[in-house]
Amino acid sequence: MRCRRRSRSGASVSIADVDAAAGRPLSATGRFAASLRGLAWRHPEWWALGLAAAAWGVLLAANLPPAGAAGAHGHGHGHGHPQDLPAATGGFALVTATAHWQLMVVAMMLPVVVPSLRVAAFRSYWRRRHRAIAGFLAGYLGVWALAGLAVCLLLAAAPGLTRGWPAAAVAGAFLLAAGWQWTGVKRRALVTCHRTTPLAPGGWRADRDCVVFGWRIGGSCCLSCWPLMLACTLAGHSSLALLACGWIGWVERYSWRPNARLLSAAMMALAVVFAWLERS
Repeated sequence: MRCRRRSRSGASVSIADVDAAAGRPLSATGRFAASLRGLAWRHPEWWALGLAAAAWGVLLAANLPPAGAAGAHGHGHGHGHPQDLPAATGGFALVTATAHWQLMVVAMMLPVVVPSLRVAAFRSYWRRRHRAIAGFLAGYLGVWALAGLAVCLLLAAAPGLTRGWPAAAVAGAFLLAAGWQWTGVKRRALVTCHRTTPLAPGGWRADRDCVVFGWRIGGSCCLSCWPLMLACTLAGHSSLALLACGWIGWVERYSWRPNARLLSAAMMALAVVFAWLERS
C-alpha cells in the first residue's frame, strides 16, 4: 500500500511524488524520472533488451535498398532474396560473417531469454544485478559465437552451397527446421531452455554461476534453434527470414504448449516463399 500525505491545499499526494529534500511535490519531470527509476529497478534486464533493439535496427537498416534503387530489379535483402555470403578468402571475411551471425543472435535470442536474465538478476545482491546479467550473457553468447564460427567455417569450405543453389539451400534449411521440430532432441532442448539453477548471491562464485548458467541455457537454445539460425544465415539475414524466425522463437519460448504443427507449417511456408522469390 502506498503511503499518502495531505498537501497544503488539502489534496492527497503520494509520498513517492514528494521531494524528500525539499518536502514539496515533485514536478512532472521529477515524477517521470522517478517512474523511470522504478521501472529500471523492477526490470534490470532493460539494457539487454536495448542491445537487442539496437541489433534489430542495424539488421533491418542493412536490408533497406540503396538510394535510387527502389525501382531496380535485383535481389535485395529487403525483399527476402537469398544472398551470397562474403567470400571467405581471408580472416577479415570470416570475422565479418561471424559478426553478422552474432548480431542476429543478439537481436533474435535476447528477447526470448528474458526470464533467465531475470533469474540471474534477482538471485544476486541488488548492487550486482547488472553484473549478474552481464555474466549470463557472456556465457550465453559465448556458445552462440562458437556455433557461428563453425557455421561460417563450414560455408567457407563449401562455397557452392550458397553460390550455386542459393534458393535450394535456404528452402532446404527451412525444411530441415520443420523436420527438426518433431524430433525428441528438439523437444528436450526446448524444455531445458526453461530450467534454472542455484546461483550464489555474491562473490566470485556468483560470477562463475552466472556464466555457467548462461552457457547451459545457450547450449540448449542453440540445440533447439540451430536450423532456423542456419536458414537465416543462408538467406543473407533478410528481413523476412529474421522477422519470421524471431516470431517462431518467441512463440516457442512463451507459449505454454507450442503448436508444433503450426510452427512446422510456418517453416515449410517460408521454404516455399524463398524458393518463389528467387525465381521471381
